[in-house]
Amino acid sequence: MYKEGVYMIRVEHLQKTYNLNKKNGTHAINDISFSLPNIGMVFIVGKSGSGKSTLLNILGGLDDFDSGSVIVDGNDLGKMSHSDFNKYRSSYVSFIFQDHFLIDQLKVKDNVDLSLNIINENDYDKVLETLKLVDLEEKFDNYPVELSGGERQRVAVTRAIIKNPKLILCDEPTGNLDEKTTKLVFDLLKELSKKRLVLVVSHDMENARTYADRIIEIFAGKIISDEVKNPNFSPNIIVGDNEIIIPYNKILNENDINIINKNITFNKEVTLGNKQFIKHNNIEQIDRKIELEKHRFCKGRINHISKIFIKRRLKKMFITSLIVSLIIACFSIFLSILSFNGNKEIINKLKKSNTNEIMVRNNAFTTGDLDSVYKYMSKLYSMMPSDLEYYENSDYKGNMFKLYNYSIGYSSSNSCRNETYLAPETNMIHFYMKESYGTLCCNKDYLTKKFGELKVIKGDIDNPKGVIITDYLADSLLYNNLYRNDYDEIIGRYYLNNSNYDYFYISAIIETDYKTKYKDIMDKYDFKASKKKDLSKILTSTEFNDFASEIVTKYGLAYSFSTDFLTDYINIDSIGYIPVRYAHFEYEGTEYYPAPNTSFCSINKTLNHGEVIGNLRYINQIFGTEYTVDNMDTFEPMIINVKKYYDYTQKASKELVGEAEVKIVSLVDNKAAHDFFCREDDYPMFKDICVINYGLVFDDVSSSLNVLETKDVQNYYVDDPNVKAINLIYRYVSVFRKLSVLISVILGVTGLMYLVFYEMSNISSMKKEIGILKACGTAQRTISRIFIFQQIIVSIMVAILSCILSYFLIKVSNNLMVTSIQKYANAFMSGLTIIKFIPRDIVTILVLTIIIIMVSCSIPILLLIRVKPMNIIKAKE
Repeated sequence: MYKEGVYMIRVEHLQKTYNLNKKNGTHAINDISFSLPNIGMVFIVGKSGSGKSTLLNILGGLDDFDSGSVIVDGNDLGKMSHSDFNKYRSSYVSFIFQDHFLIDQLKVKDNVDLSLNIINENDYDKVLETLKLVDLEEKFDNYPVELSGGERQRVAVTRAIIKNPKLILCDEPTGNLDEKTTKLVFDLLKELSKKRLVLVVSHDMENARTYADRIIEIFAGKIISDEVKNPNFSPNIIVGDNEIIIPYNKILNENDINIINKNITFNKEVTLGNKQFIKHNNIEQIDRKIELEKHRFCKGRINHISKIFIKRRLKKMFITSLIVSLIIACFSIFLSILSFNGNKEIINKLKKSNTNEIMVRNNAFTTGDLDSVYKYMSKLYSMMPSDLEYYENSDYKGNMFKLYNYSIGYSSSNSCRNETYLAPETNMIHFYMKESYGTLCCNKDYLTKKFGELKVIKGDIDNPKGVIITDYLADSLLYNNLYRNDYDEIIGRYYLNNSNYDYFYISAIIETDYKTKYKDIMDKYDFKASKKKDLSKILTSTEFNDFASEIVTKYGLAYSFSTDFLTDYINIDSIGYIPVRYAHFEYEGTEYYPAPNTSFCSINKTLNHGEVIGNLRYINQIFGTEYTVDNMDTFEPMIINVKKYYDYTQKASKELVGEAEVKIVSLVDNKAAHDFFCREDDYPMFKDICVINYGLVFDDVSSSLNVLETKDVQNYYVDDPNVKAINLIYRYVSVFRKLSVLISVILGVTGLMYLVFYEMSNISSMKKEIGILKACGTAQRTISRIFIFQQIIVSIMVAILSCILSYFLIKVSNNLMVTSIQKYANAFMSGLTIIKFIPRDIVTILVLTIIIIMVSCSIPILLLIRVKPMNIIKAKE
């Protein structure tokens, strides 16, 4: 007879809602409370979707809940960690589901023994004895696929009971079984319930009334009845003096009907009574606290189970390893070919220098000889719109800032502004510069990243009107006697040394670390002690090159926060004159070539917009006319187009930088032979001609180097004083470069996708096994070890096969490549190895591959083992 004992489970105001964040969330469990004893057989019944299975999963720690509390022997499930739930499921609780949830790769004995392994036991004799209880001892060495549905379910029952749990949770345990097997299972569970609590979820009321000590009925997530077996219940019909009592839910047979008919009279009432189950009344609870036990997975069984999984997948693992190894070998071949990239030496230097930015310049003139590609040219070349578009559409991930030629110098012959390259060895011969290296349009974040916290010595750094200069640039201005006193005279407009034209506005001076950083070089060579000091001995030294490199790219630049530098600069109040260096004149369809240093200057005469006055001698020189001072008043106005092309040495066959149409209305005799004269407010007409963007600065070194490696090196180079010429081998290897890049990309992407797809599909295909292991209480680290062990085997296979294949394929490929090249260029290729077997590169590729293998396996495993087991199993289904 069922008797309430010590309470094991106490549920209070439990809530579980699906789609909680949606308006129409479904209440699976809706504010229910009840208690369960430590022994007996309790049925939870209800229609499909009533919430009974959800309740069972919550009690077993397979699913979570939204609110309320579930206390099992003093352990609060709502506060338990993943580790605590593993302890809970490993020995305290067992599950029997409608679907058997056996691991197909394991034999019956190993599926059952798994419950023992989790609690650090390994006893096949005990497994056999327990299988006898369900008449399956003959199936000891069979696989689950070799069993019928009923037999598989009995194996699941055996696995659940073998570890002698305190709580057995059964979710429709006989739903798919025949009548005989159903009786066998329930009889066994009934016997087990005498010493533990057996909780059964079912919609089968007949078996519930037959076996249950207590029946809890759920509807729409709520308990609608909670009844225990009536100790005074009799299944017989009771005939009294005034009534005939028929037991509730009794199915009347012919004999019962005869008894009723024989005893029924007009003064006797037929009533339903003598209930089999009566309302459950909670009794006083006796709480207890049972500490959950921590068990280690049985030593040796992890490898045993791992080997079983591997054995079933060995062929697939070998094929995968072979494919990956072939991809690595081919990839290493083309990686070696790509190592003959023209920028390789530069990139290596940049990586070693720990630079945080790269400056790229245009180098339009090339002789076709790759040795001269990176040599500095005497002229600056504009970055064309197509150039900017290339970088903007590339894979570059950082900021790209434009470097303009307008700079601060000591005279009107400003070289950088006139598009002449400033060689550090002449511009910085006295440590301080003669003029700056241009103006970089950037933002405050970039400037802060470059110099650290910005310390403004003078001026307003947020003034959008002018430029910001470093203290080094300001000291250079003072050193060259452009100012007599201090920084106060630098802030604002300043005047050129030999000109009345005011053309640049300095809004702020910021402090840098140059005096500390280069103190040794200043002290060593005592630059300031003598401006005429002979420094020729150090101009080619590494010390000077390192110093010059930072001046060119950092300390010697002006900075502007303008978003439209051309407009903002040209629209200042007065700039005096504006050069149109290297411009072409087009008149009546004919191109004329003026001197490179042509300029337009303001004049105190009344002119209309677009009108200019020409110097008669210069007009004669350009157009071949013969005007003199005596007849220049007979000059007939000329409408000309001032055009700036990408390549000054070519006719109008190249990309156009900018143009302006002007009308020469008269001539003047002036000593400035290469000057034209115009209205000062017409200067903006020439802004696209005079102010050029000759460089780009990238603040993301890694991705910019990747982009530069794919750019045509004949047109671009990194602005670095230490640049070396490209090795002649490059011109031969470059023939194969594009093909190599394409094949390498295809190989890399294919290999990566294949690996990721394989590992993800491999783990995805084993979700069920992971869910079962977790439901049985297997620790997270054990699950990881079981499945990662497979990837270790794959990694070992890949490592061995890759080294063997790479060595032989690279050797054969190199012989073919060298033989082919020697056939056309024997003198250059003799004794050279183009495709090299570089162990370091192979190891690097292998390490990356193994990391990808392990990560692509580990991440889904780690994510899965943190998910509730029931969610994994259901997702697999």
